[in-house]
Amino acid sequence: MSTEVNLKKLVGAHEGLSDLIKTFEPERGNNVPQDNTRLVCQHLDQSKPSTKVVEKFLEDVTALAATREELMSLLENLTSATMNKTSSLLTHSEILGRRVECCQRVEQHMSSVIENKDLLIYHLQQPLVTNFLTIHHQYHKDLIFLIGGLMDIINKLPSHISLLEEHAQNSVLQKSNSYISYVTRIATELRTTLEEVITLQTLVATVLVEQQ
Repeated sequence: MSTEVNLKKLVGAHEGLSDLIKTFEPERGNNVPQDNTRLVCQHLDQSKPSTKVVEKFLEDVTALAATREELMSLLENLTSATMNKTSSLLTHSEILGRRVECCQRVEQHMSSVIENKDLLIYHLQQPLVTNFLTIHHQYHKDLIFLIGGLMDIINKLPSHISLLEEHAQNSVLQKSNSYISYVTRIATELRTTLEEVITLQTLVATVLVEQQ
């Protein structure tokens, strides 16, 4: 705005010089292009940047940032509610009762194994080849089954990890952050472009005044 006022002052000064020229040299003063001076003033009034458009765009960006904050707050509340629900499920009496029963069964089984260890040692130390081979074959078969199951789980683990990463990358929060970053970058570019246009407008107006 200060640039436009200065340019108008220069144009006014130019009109004052034209009046002085008319006073001293009437013939030369009649040839001074008064219409061009008026056109320059009209150009300065008409070429002002539309501040309403810029203000509207900045309001949209501000509203988008506020929406982002609301979304973050909503996600935090949702996460807190989910954690509270999970905690309540973990501390539920019925669920805890089932887990205690399972632990008790495991404890009883381990106690039975410990109690029967002497019998197992006795069977393993027997010189009877038939019993030894039967027990060895059974353990060997269970070991192969266990290793096969573990290998299957290990082979499926990378695909599950990739699926979790894909879901994490495609989450609503990630998309919202990407969109807000994209809009912010566009806003920055538009502001830079607007500053360049205003600078170019000032230079053009200055050149026009100097040519007059």
